[in-house]
Amino acid sequence: MAGWSLDRSGRNLRFLTPLSKRLKASKFSEKRVQRKLLDILACPIDKNYPLELMEFKLKDEIIVDGVLLCGKCKRFYPIIDEIPVMLPDSLRNRKEDLEFLSRWIRE
Repeated sequence: MAGWSLDRSGRNLRFLTPLSKRLKASKFSEKRVQRKLLDILACPIDKNYPLELMEFKLKDEIIVDGVLLCGKCKRFYPIIDEIPVMLPDSLRNRKEDLEFLSRWIRE
């Protein structure tokens, strides 16, 4: 919310710009932000970092569908509708994983 506020010392007034306006004025694009977030992800099983990215579908330079691969344990983590699914094996649905992969093998 925009408005005036005291700084941490409590002595100086400053005008607060809404976050939405600051983000619009930022030099970083959504692509850079999304890739930067993907760069911090590690394999939930063996904590290997960084993961290899394979892009399947892009929309306005945003990764809609893809896969993150762990080079150490050879597991993959799908990116579905812009969301990386980073679940351990016990919580994953094998059928959904195979359908996701087979869809992209055909294309």
